[in-house]
Amino acid sequence: MWCGSRWTVDSSEHPYWILQRSSLWTCESSIGVKIERSVAFPSMTEAHPITAAEILWAAAARFPDLPCVTDLDTESGATTYSYTEVRRRVAAVGAAFMSLGLSVGDRVALLLPNSIAYIDAQLGAIAAGLIVVPLNVRLVREDYLHMLSDSGAKVLVTTGEFLDRVPELAQVEGVRVIRGDAEAPGGSELDRLSAGAGELVSPVRAEDSDAATLMYTSGTTGAPEAGVLTHRSWRSVADPGVSVLE
Repeated sequence: MWCGSRWTVDSSEHPYWILQRSSLWTCESSIGVKIERSVAFPSMTEAHPITAAEILWAAAARFPDLPCVTDLDTESGATTYSYTEVRRRVAAVGAAFMSLGLSVGDRVALLLPNSIAYIDAQLGAIAAGLIVVPLNVRLVREDYLHMLSDSGAKVLVTTGEFLDRVPELAQVEGVRVIRGDAEAPGGSELDRLSAGAGELVSPVRAEDSDAATLMYTSGTTGAPEAGVLTHRSWRSVADPGVSVLE
């Protein structure tokens, strides 16, 4: 689900996914976030989860204390979160999005480096029944402004790095900008909103054919265009990976 991940096996033949902080789209280093342990993903035939958020809830119920994600770039160094911890973070972010008045089907754009904030925001949006609009970190001002307008995004979760690069992102009419980086004044706004919003008890139920993400092209021959990926589309990507890991 997170762009820029790659399959790797360490010296103990323990498989995991690793996401580089350097880029969402290219594999340039081994710095970033790794998603731990294949055993923590339940078989799709057992719980019949439809969305990625439901998969997380099911995994947390089966393996609450197993490591789920390790963020290699936190201020205190590598930080590992269990499945229960990730579920609670995602549940809080989903509740925070709903507290902003967002409704099922609204769009949330993400312009973030690979980080725990990306995982929180993407799965939190899906848990709240929202549609995620991932923005490629290597694009330029005109592309970002077009994507925000074209997608109808109501929220943009980003960091100071991108706001410094494209100040106009903070001025798009109708788009609430939420900083997800610790360097924001007062710390991560995403974390502050989540801390006061409670937690979703369970993800909003969706259908296979419901849109999960709007994935934009890079606009090589014109303005970027969005492709709709449904929850079924993402499961078709996840299922082979689960079968390999199991």
